[in-house]
Amino acid sequence: MPKMSFCMTNPIPEISNRVLKKRAKRIKPVFRFVNESGKLTQVDVNEPAYKFGVLLYVEQPWDLRNQAMNYDLKPTGLANDISTLDRILTYHTMSARFNPSVAEVLAQIPPRLLRQTVAYEVTHKSPISYESFGLESFHKTMTILYKKK
Repeated sequence: MPKMSFCMTNPIPEISNRVLKKRAKRIKPVFRFVNESGKLTQVDVNEPAYKFGVLLYVEQPWDLRNQAMNYDLKPTGLANDISTLDRILTYHTMSARFNPSVAEVLAQIPPRLLRQTVAYEVTHKSPISYESFGLESFHKTMTILYKKK
């Protein structure tokens, strides 16, 4: 009788450095901001101000694999040249804080959407839930994919 294993593996696909750099050059992070007393503040999809926020491109972290992309955001321009393509659930390595990386997001874009995707928005400041795969646990959140208008 064949031995069966019920241990699930890491839900984040592997991505080579070459593929990661190629995707990061073409697919940019965006976040929604509101102006609060002259200061741009990131808003979460669950906040009432989200629907009034402005979508802005932000500078990518220098370390695409290990640096969190949702802290110390530096807007680089208005993202008025894109529209929603799809929404996907993405998994992120679990730590004390919610630290999604560029590599984690870009590795999880479905192949059928990859060609059209030009930007993405991790919509939560904190994960929407947690999920375990074997001995590891992962943050889970919604990511919006965007295409050119």
